[in-house]
Amino acid sequence: MKKFEDKDRYEYDLMPDDVVIDAGGYEGNFAGIIGEKYCCHVELFEPVPRFMTQIWKRIAHLPKVRPNLAGLGATTRFDTFHVQGDSSGLFAGASEVVTAQVLAITDLLEWKEFERGCALMKLNVEGAEFEILEALIKPENQRLLAKVRNIQVQFHPIVPEYGTRYVAIRDALLRTHEMTYCEPWCWENYCLLEC
Repeated sequence: MKKFEDKDRYEYDLMPDDVVIDAGGYEGNFAGIIGEKYCCHVELFEPVPRFMTQIWKRIAHLPKVRPNLAGLGATTRFDTFHVQGDSSGLFAGASEVVTAQVLAITDLLEWKEFERGCALMKLNVEGAEFEILEALIKPENQRLLAKVRNIQVQFHPIVPEYGTRYVAIRDALLRTHEMTYCEPWCWENYCLLEC
């Protein structure tokens, strides 16, 4: 495994007809860079309405980048997000809150946009990555997990039992994916073993 450098987050073998998930879009920078570099489709998810203004400014020239005013999780529901800049999320603890829709990752991967799979799923969701990945690694969801070629994730040690949960997720992912880079509690990437 190579030593992690920040540029690795943008170095993928993506084609114009590939679809990318950007969960935790914040200001749209990741989606913007990927959209500009690869001209691929990006489904961006951001649950905080006031961040959408910056997202639209960032991606306005990229017709294949589509912002969705929603978060991702294990279940479809409405939930309370604490707004705290780039640390906004379910576990942020800030006094400003918004109620937003959360889409189940398993439902999302059934969308017609993902019939051919998901080339890259980026998760920077301030703790929600645990429930998202725990849903995907369940035995009944292995077909959906196999549709995701790369999983780029930033784990946040802010949820209950994060250490034990992290080890279980990592061990399960390593059965189907290979870790290509890892900067602990910063960024990790898992690439489908068949790619």
